[in-house]
Amino acid sequence: VESLGRSGHLQYIYNLAFGNNLPDTNVWQFSHPPLHHFIAALVVKLGSLFKFSFERSAECVQYLTVFYSFVTSVWFYKILRFIGIRGRALLFSVMLFCFHPSFTILAGSINNDILTIMLCTGAIYYLLKWYQKPSFVYAAVLGVLTGLAMMTKFSASLTVAVIGITVLVKIIKEQQFKLFWQVPIFLVICLPLGLWYQIRNMQLFEQPLGYVAP
Repeated sequence: VESLGRSGHLQYIYNLAFGNNLPDTNVWQFSHPPLHHFIAALVVKLGSLFKFSFERSAECVQYLTVFYSFVTSVWFYKILRFIGIRGRALLFSVMLFCFHPSFTILAGSINNDILTIMLCTGAIYYLLKWYQKPSFVYAAVLGVLTGLAMMTKFSASLTVAVIGITVLVKIIKEQQFKLFWQVPIFLVICLPLGLWYQIRNMQLFEQPLGYVAP
């Protein structure tokens, strides 16, 4: 996450915690949307109220990331149960997921990756529930989870493509054209949450949509 004085995740969190302002540049990690960094800044700010040093408060951000990793595992388990995986296959799959080194590493990192994965995994779970029983409630939940994922890391916008394809398959396969009315609910919630920071950076720094720092 790099040290203070550079444009890494740690500096991003520090600026939000003690400067109360969004980045005034899009250099390096400052190009990312701020949801994870904002939540982490609240943890750091809370630590300062207990007279913790910044270093100790920053370590406490790992409580967030390990929680995100845990929730991701729970949603993965719920996805497997939903699609009918049972018995030893379920046990083996969940163990493989939970003990995969990537999720151990991400659980101890204070960057934005694991929150993005958690929100995208939740979106996939509720997409399955929507596919089984379409409703405006599930469409709204999908919009919130996907929008927040994009507000954490813009690459989560790939989830929108998955959702769009799934909705089209559902509508065409079952001839349920009335489901198109649920699409605006998703978009009205998802797009403002997911795009506001990208639009801000486009206006301030001419940052292209989908920009990845070199």
